Amino acid sequence: MPRCPADSARDARARLARVQERLVEERFDAAVLASEANFTYVTGYTTPSWAMTARPLTVVVEPDRCTAVVGSLDAEPLAAACPWLEIVPYTDPSIRRLDGLCLADFAASAVELIAGVLDGRGVRRLGIEASAPSASGLPHASLLALAAALGVELHDVAPVLWRLRQIKTPYELDRLAHVGQQLGRLYELFAERARPGMSERELHGLVRSAAGEVDVDRIGYSIAIAGDSIGEGFPGERRWERGELLLLDTSLVADGYASDFCRHYAAGDADDAQVEGYARLVRAVQAGRTACRPGATMGDLVAAMVEHLPAQDGASPLDIGRIGHGIGLDLTEPPSVAPADDTTLQPGMALTVEPSGTYPCGHLEAEEMVAITDDGHRLLSPPYPAELPVLG
Repeated sequence: MPRCPADSARDARARLARVQERLVEERFDAAVLASEANFTYVTGYTTPSWAMTARPLTVVVEPDRCTAVVGSLDAEPLAAACPWLEIVPYTDPSIRRLDGLCLADFAASAVELIAGVLDGRGVRRLGIEASAPSASGLPHASLLALAAALGVELHDVAPVLWRLRQIKTPYELDRLAHVGQQLGRLYELFAERARPGMSERELHGLVRSAAGEVDVDRIGYSIAIAGDSIGEGFPGERRWERGELLLLDTSLVADGYASDFCRHYAAGDADDAQVEGYARLVRAVQAGRTACRPGATMGDLVAAMVEHLPAQDGASPLDIGRIGHGIGLDLTEPPSVAPADDTTLQPGMALTVEPSGTYPCGHLEAEEMVAITDDGHRLLSPPYPAELPVLG
């Protein structure tokens, strides 16, 4: 069911005001936001309708007003949750014929209504989500049609939103802490039920079952990998044998906000190589967490962790990819914990610390969710287990 708790709506209204202020500063006349994360950011409204990608949900943000153009099923609950929004619903699709296909095009209907909202408003510089990692829910052809209908230029507004979204409000940090604790509880339930000899598919079924017992809306992402493979894909029929490690990496979503961290489990007694490799990994994630403080750079976090990571085929210790990322309404957000990212940490940022490497015992990963505070950091997730969990 669609949801927008009162505290979420209040916080979203304040976030919307900051977006409107920033649009004025950046000389945007309006912005059309059609990604799930940005729509949620300015409304606080979550709905399963996002699964119906043919029916876009959009919000038109102007300096002095905000209008949601959505399908008729979401119009009434959105109006009740966010009475300050103007709601313009669409019902019937436009019918298009393309290369012998007859298409029901709801996006075209939405664009027609958006053009009506902005017509006569003197819009010349219109913002759209045009750069990664944002992705507009309006097709490119529909955005071009909107620009043509209004006679305006389209400009990328995604960086404006990302600069705002990097600094979370107290409400957002509370939601991240909640969903982080729920993922921790899921792993506790999993450990009570998982046993060596189960297939990856059976183990992943335990994750799905446990997700129904914790206070979240859905699973955002999840893998179960038995053995020392570092491939990430759908769990298969491979069985988790004694002596092997299991990697479980899961994201849960609640009220639009994502959790993301992983766990390793040993099947039966862990051998010396597994214990030593895991201990080095724990030192790496603890060092990364300790380095999280205002004024630190992504390079500082990387340098703190690589000391405990294994060298890879003679490569430089800093010749690595991303070992952490921002988190919030998207599973992965800026910044990236990588040598090339020059972002400086500020209070209110939320990120994952995610060292990984190939040890003698195989590929190992650790991950924690961290919020930057005025004087350091606080964990949004349970701490990564100091000792390798052994099941069975």
